[in-house]
Order: sequence, then C-alpha cells, then structure tokens
Amino acid sequence: MGKRIINIALLVLAIVAFVLLAIYVVNWNSTVDTGNSDTNKANVANYKAIGALQSFDEGQQLLDEFLTAKVDAIGSNAKPGAYYTKVNNYIEKNQAVCEQEEAQAKDFFCYLNILKGLKEADFKQFKADYPNNLTSLTKDGAGKEFTFGKEYVNDFKKVNTYEDLSNYINEDLSKKYTDFKTAQLTKEGQVKSVKTLQTVTDSVFKISAFDAKAKTAALEGFQNNFKKYQSMDKKLLGPAFSIIYIFAGIGIAAIFIFMLLGLFTDFKAKSKGLIAIAGVIVVALLCYLFAAPDATNAAFAKLSISPAMGRFIEAVAYFIYVLTVVGLGLLVYDLVSSMVKSGNRK
Repeated sequence: MGKRIINIALLVLAIVAFVLLAIYVVNWNSTVDTGNSDTNKANVANYKAIGALQSFDEGQQLLDEFLTAKVDAIGSNAKPGAYYTKVNNYIEKNQAVCEQEEAQAKDFFCYLNILKGLKEADFKQFKADYPNNLTSLTKDGAGKEFTFGKEYVNDFKKVNTYEDLSNYINEDLSKKYTDFKTAQLTKEGQVKSVKTLQTVTDSVFKISAFDAKAKTAALEGFQNNFKKYQSMDKKLLGPAFSIIYIFAGIGIAAIFIFMLLGLFTDFKAKSKGLIAIAGVIVVALLCYLFAAPDATNAAFAKLSISPAMGRFIEAVAYFIYVLTVVGLGLLVYDLVSSMVKSGNRK
C-alpha cells in the first residue's frame, strides 16, 4: 500500500511539474511577444534592436549616449542637436555601404553559380574567354571584373584544369562567399538596429521646441523603456530558463524514479520499457555527436543563432527523423506480423 502511494505521488508530481512548465513557458513567451497591436510590435522590435546595438562597439556607444542624452542633444525642427545629427550621419554613411555590399553579394552569388554550373566540355573555352565573359555581372555591364575588385578574378587564374575548379569551388570560393554574405548580413543588422535609435530620436525631434515639457517627457519615456529592454535579458530570461530547467528536471526525475520503483516490484513487466528509454537516450546522444552545422552559414547571422544552438537544432532534427523512421518501421512490422498470425490461425 505504501509503495502504491509513493508511485501515485511521484506520477502526480511529474504531471504537475510538466503542467507548470507549460504554463510558465506560455506566460514567459507572452511577456516577450506581447500581442499584435502596433505599440506591442514596436516594443518587440525595440527589444530586439537593443540586443543588436549591444553586439558592436559603435552601436553600444550610440545606445549609451542616447540613454543619457538631454533634449538639447536631440534638437528640434529649427536646429538639429549633436546626437540627432550623429545618428543620421551614421545611417547615411553605412546605408550606402550596405547597398554596395548587397550588390556585391549578388554578383558573388551569380559568379559562384556560374562556376558550379560549368560543364567539363565548356571549361577550356570559358577559361580562354575569362574574365571578359563576366561583364554581365558588373554594375554597368561594361567592365571586365567584379564591382568589388580583382581578388576573385586573380584567384581563378590559378585554376588550370576542371579538377582544379571543383577543389577551388568547394574548398575556397564557397567559404569566401559564406564569410562575405555573413559579414554583409551582420552589417545590415547593425544599421537596422541604429535605425531604431533614429526613429525614436526623430519622433522627439519633431515635437515643437515650444512644448518643452512634452519633448522632455517623450525623450525620458523612450530612455526608460530602452533601459528596461537593456536589462531584460538579466532580469527575465536568466530566471525564466532556470525555472524551466528546474520544472523539467523535477518532471523527468519523478518519471524515472516512478519507473525504477516499478522495475524493482515487477522487473519483467517494466524492463522492456526501461530498455526502450535507454535506447532513446543513446539515439539522442548519437544525434548530438553527429550534428555539425555550418556555423559560418549566413542564416546563422540573420537569425542570431549561436553555433551551440545550431548544433542542438540539427541534433533535434536528426532525432525526429530517426524516431519517424523507427515508428514507421514498427508500424509496418506490427501490420505484417498481425497478418501472418491471422493467416496461421486459418
């Protein structure tokens, strides 16, 4: 009777832990993404921008200056202030760089795909016409090289055979393109984060200088919000993940203790389930060991995914694939065995 009560208590504890975990995750998620209104969307965008601003030196400097800026530094329609001018100059300067790098990345992508699609029979003629046959990739279609210099043209001159081309594409050019695209997307994200500062300073800037109270209130409101966003990672996300881990740990521990107690009381009935769980754990570990994502992929920079998180995502994908294949295999096996058994009975 006592063991039965313990088993029931452990099972209830596991269920409660997982229910609390689900409730907490939903509530935490709603804290970060607070709805579909324009105000809430702006809040989420600003929160994300703060993280981006803190990821590079110039962005951190602009953010620090904004958090301590006075109304005079913003200015008004009659006279822009020093900080307002600084932010707009940054945008103007770096926006042009981003547009140039985006055009270069497109040229680079086209060049890479031209080489990848080159057939062995066409290589000799392509090599003979190189680089005159690349004029269509340049900005005005009249040059003999890419808009971003001679580096890749000179590199290709070292490719003498079709076999060299394959090595050049896979070992050299593909990595250079990935690095270039990653840097371009990172720069684009930095400029986008500074545009958030431009948006809020512009809204303060446009308030009439004659309404000093409203102007000051608007600036202080933005500064207070940004300070909250700046510290949100430490105040919200850290404890949030700690609680998630605690709830998940309690639930998993309770289930394993429940199974172990059952194993000691009825070994034959529970041993197969324990073996199955051990097998699942082994598969999960193998999936993690085999996961090796390309951390230099441009998507990592675009989505702010760390190499460790990328490996975890790939491992989960492998794990789902394995479970799906095993599940389908067991289903087919069950159907076939059932048909064989029914045939034998007849």
